[in-house]
Amino acid sequence: MAEILISDLFNFDKLRASYPERRIKLRFNTSWLTTDRQGNPMRRDFYDMYANHEAVFETWILSQGNRRNRNDDITFQFIETQPHRWLSVGAYLILEKDVLVGSDPIAEYDEIPYARAEKLTQYAAFEGRAIFDWKNSNRAWWYVRPDIVDNVPLYEILANPILDQANRFPGFENVAVDYPTLQKELTGSAWQTALGSVYGVYLITDNRTGRHYVGSATGSGGILSRWQTYVAKGYDPDEENNKEYPNRGLNELVQKHGLAYIRRYFSYSILEIFSKNEQGRKQTLMRETYWKDVMQTRRFGYNRS
Repeated sequence: MAEILISDLFNFDKLRASYPERRIKLRFNTSWLTTDRQGNPMRRDFYDMYANHEAVFETWILSQGNRRNRNDDITFQFIETQPHRWLSVGAYLILEKDVLVGSDPIAEYDEIPYARAEKLTQYAAFEGRAIFDWKNSNRAWWYVRPDIVDNVPLYEILANPILDQANRFPGFENVAVDYPTLQKELTGSAWQTALGSVYGVYLITDNRTGRHYVGSATGSGGILSRWQTYVAKGYDPDEENNKEYPNRGLNELVQKHGLAYIRRYFSYSILEIFSKNEQGRKQTLMRETYWKDVMQTRRFGYNRS
């Protein structure tokens, strides 16, 4: 089978004819090591930002520095899903560089200069679906030379967007995932629908120390709302033990080690589920106490009551 190049798939000849004064740029956005807001080491991963629909994702891919953007750029953006496999996440007409400033709510960046840009809708069908085979050379991660830009080979086109493909719900009894997996899965409708439909008792495991936390979800959003908060903050400030104080065990851990610790070491599973009604709420709270006793999480884990 003949190799398909990016210039063929995206019809760069027509694009250049439509914008003769502009240059085409390919930007392979590379994840990096940094620190979180608590000063702890963390990896800022572009695929995680994309999968979690973080608002700062577009800020970062349009960010400035070392001549990354010019006002005459048409920038095709990619993120790495596997080593040397780059997913198309949009094409942008740069309108004005350095004009906007954003911040990162998780990593320690208060001022991120980025460009005002317009997304080119003719490439929307390839977003999240077209994957290219590419290895960055040395420390380079963006390219404008036509001999490079035109010759990046296509690896595959997914039948459905990548976030939809990764989001089949496995059944409540089979939920046992680490933090990065949970963060990705919670962005899709399958997991959202399933977890939002039930009350439940769940288990959080610290895979570094072996300590556990048993929790319950009886709010209107079911397990979904509670776990979405865990993904965002590492603990739930509204979660109460004995109606007296927030969950101090997880709170103290996050304050001491930061969210990066949670991302690296925590995993999540479901012990029991119940209907979202008053009887189900009572059963959930009763079984939460049972599982705390069985697993001795007050004595050896993160539960404080």
